[in-house]
Amino acid sequence: MNRNTLLIAIAAIVVVGIAGGLVLAGAGQNGQLSGTLVRQNTQVTCGATIVEEAGIGGFLLNLHGKLSTAAGAGLAGKPVTISYKYPGMSAFEPLPVVTTAADGTYNYQYEELPYWGTPVLYCARFAGDDLYSGSQSPETHW
Repeated sequence: MNRNTLLIAIAAIVVVGIAGGLVLAGAGQNGQLSGTLVRQNTQVTCGATIVEEAGIGGFLLNLHGKLSTAAGAGLAGKPVTISYKYPGMSAFEPLPVVTTAADGTYNYQYEELPYWGTPVLYCARFAGDDLYSGSQSPETHW
């Protein structure tokens, strides 16, 4: 077998191997792989710290937390919705969406109005995306 014939035979084996691998992996006619993508689990935290008193009985709060993988790695550039619920409200109401920093942390300053000594509850939620599952923090108050 001469050198050119050997190179053609090797190339043919490689092409058949690649095509067979794509078929076994579930590639369709358009070459796209099909199947189920397993998203990574996430966790999000939410805390509230008083920055200063703001007006009669109100407070300027720093709502803060971190979005991370279950292993603890921070997730950058992800949208997190912080929500609040005053006593008597049946559901949480969203505040503006914040975007996580490079280390997965977020901060949002919010002026809480006085509510006669009853704590307002806060929580954070990540809806999830193609790579990461959604998660919600436990409810918290300052």
